[in-house]
Amino acid sequence: MRRGHRLRLDIAYIGREFSGWQIQPACRTVQGELESRLRRIFADETIKTAGTSRTDAGVHALDQHVT
Repeated sequence: MRRGHRLRLDIAYIGREFSGWQIQPACRTVQGELESRLRRIFADETIKTAGTSRTDAGVHALDQHVT
């Protein structure tokens, strides 16, 4: 993926094992896991995501939008 390109993802997840959406030190979060995998797929350490909403620990999502 070339720099400057934007993607929109629609994701669903079971939040039981996550400490919410937003990256937090020493916690497993949805944003942290998603960014880690996208960086591996695209071999790009600069990838950052933004969710259209945040969730608390343990909350599930059916249709969360991510850019």
